[in-house]
Amino acid sequence: MDTQTLPQQTVSGISGGGELSLYQYFTASPLFAGFNDFGGNDRKIFMAEYASMSSSLKNYLSSTETAASIATVGSNYRLEDNQVYRMAATIRELITGKIFIKDFPVTLSSKLGVDDLKAGEIANKIISQSFGPIIEDVKRIQRNKFPDKIQQLQKETKPETLTQPTAKPIEPRQAPTPAQQLNNDQQLMTDDKRPIIKPTEVKPQLKINEAQRSLEEELKKVASVIDLRNKPKE
Repeated sequence: MDTQTLPQQTVSGISGGGELSLYQYFTASPLFAGFNDFGGNDRKIFMAEYASMSSSLKNYLSSTETAASIATVGSNYRLEDNQVYRMAATIRELITGKIFIKDFPVTLSSKLGVDDLKAGEIANKIISQSFGPIIEDVKRIQRNKFPDKIQQLQKETKPETLTQPTAKPIEPRQAPTPAQQLNNDQQLMTDDKRPIIKPTEVKPQLKINEAQRSLEEELKKVASVIDLRNKPKE
């Protein structure tokens, strides 16, 4: 669909009383972006899937608030209209389970033609600012669509298993010579006059892996999820 041909009427209902033009809405709405033919098979398949979605997902995909949020992110990062259009379509793919959550930044980087750092920042903004009402739906869809990847992710975040050091073999002790025994006896007599100091019991400390998070915790703190993939190399 050529968004340039859309009429410049306005769509009201944005929080704070603002308005979007129809052109801006269709450009930034995940409900419409990415479909060149509204009567095509891709659109029909999606609409059949849309009909069975929860009300929260339907509202997110269709609301003017969502389109406005996406448009604002695009403006803040100086994206062109066609990049905002592709970004909105990519968000729909994430929500419908076609993209794994950890692959979202690299997918944005590829589709928008921006570097990984910028794509990671954009992904953080989108999810942290607008995914609150649908976070449980996203977690459920991710678990259903990517069970193997989630299992691998959970393995990566498990704490390291502590291993016991290998015990050294005990060497047999030889009987002391008379001179050594005399020295030992004298040492014992001297030690008897000293105060007895009991050694402090040292308890082993378990290592805590600060990166241990369940998938659900990571989705709630999406910045952490994304940073795991896009953390700059030192």
